[in-house]
Amino acid sequence: MSVALVVRVQSTAGRAALRRALPALRAALPSGADVALAGDTLSVAIEQAGSVDGPLDLIAALTGHEIAAGSVIGDGPVSDQDWLSASGSAVALGDRASTAATDWAEAARAAEGLGDHVTALAWLAAGAQRAPASESLGFLQHKASLLLRQGRHPEAAVAWDEAAELAARLGDLAGEALALSERANVAYRQGQGTQIASLADRALTAAKASGDAQVEARALRYVGIGQEFAGDYASAEATYLELMELQPTGEVLAGVCNSLGEIARATERWQEAIRWYRRFDEEWRNDHGDEQANIIFLNNMGAALVGAGEHARAIKLLKRAAHHQRRQGYLAMLSETYCFLALAALASGSKTEASRHAVEAYLLATDHSEHEMQALALRVLGQLRAAGEEVSVSPDASAEALLRDSIAIFRAAGKTAEVAHSQAALAEILKTSGATDEANALTQQAIATLTELQQHKAAGRIRAQLS
Repeated sequence: MSVALVVRVQSTAGRAALRRALPALRAALPSGADVALAGDTLSVAIEQAGSVDGPLDLIAALTGHEIAAGSVIGDGPVSDQDWLSASGSAVALGDRASTAATDWAEAARAAEGLGDHVTALAWLAAGAQRAPASESLGFLQHKASLLLRQGRHPEAAVAWDEAAELAARLGDLAGEALALSERANVAYRQGQGTQIASLADRALTAAKASGDAQVEARALRYVGIGQEFAGDYASAEATYLELMELQPTGEVLAGVCNSLGEIARATERWQEAIRWYRRFDEEWRNDHGDEQANIIFLNNMGAALVGAGEHARAIKLLKRAAHHQRRQGYLAMLSETYCFLALAALASGSKTEASRHAVEAYLLATDHSEHEMQALALRVLGQLRAAGEEVSVSPDASAEALLRDSIAIFRAAGKTAEVAHSQAALAEILKTSGATDEANALTQQAIATLTELQQHKAAGRIRAQLS
């Protein structure tokens, strides 16, 4: 077994220095060391695993150039994947941190392109900690975005908080507004309604002070998302119309179309929701053309089709969304995808499949700290338990207990409309079991809440089903 020490220098001068240093390196390194240079990659295989600090110091001294290096244990030649794996323990030698920052950023992008997120995050952490402050902000933003993409929401929240604090210290109002907007996005993913609103307000204050209309549009979108999350759809739509006056472009414009689709879906205007999702898909593809747009489109369109009763089409789209998310490592929406797959399967009469999807949704939501999706999965699991289906989550819990947990989590998250829907589901079970007084009380509470939120279709449907 040997230690393979891998060194890369991106600059032409650095590569030339490595070539000039080869004879001295071969003479100075421990007996039995094998030194090879291929392109811009120098590999040193040292028998007997041990510290590589000495060879690193020697290479830096002989070349006079800053280097990035990492060690991997193993035999044989060092491949690109070995290099990326090794770089997770990378160190920079010398005092030209800005040059190293460029290399770290390129290495992170390369690792991310290969799906090696662990290594990419290691490089981004190195850049955030050791690059000049003006460049550290970019590393923090990239790190936070990658953590969110993986569904690692608590860590993403910390990274965006750090980015907002650093931007404030630098006096970068646009950067601060961006970080706070994305931090509000994490709060949305976690189902933290009050935090969405407060973070979005802070983002909007910084954005207005920056004088950048596009940054202000992005912040205003999260103000609308906070209102939307709380079920105040009239205010959210007014906010989005105000946003449109700022003439947003690209991702922000696409996001507004998606949010208007979400409002239409929540108020059971299924065909309108489908039209907005198609508009979102067009706008984002025009601006990005990436896989993330396809995942969001498939997920939300599938959810709208579940509501519209087109369950076969919904299942097809949602399974495609799940496949793409797994393949891309984009896990931030996966629990939601499985929740709607469970709802579609339940409505189609496939209780066993519904149970499998709901359990997967619950486990993912719990792992990612996604409270809203956790509560939605519990609602489906409660309905399945009431229908006589065995579920592996809380196997001793009754359908009633699962639904009461769903209500409690939605209430803590500030998701008022969803509280009402879980109350209606619990009322249906209680009514069947003969607990009519509580069932009637819950039904009236649900109808009153939805009526107050101007969700008249949902209120009318519950009244027809349970009154």
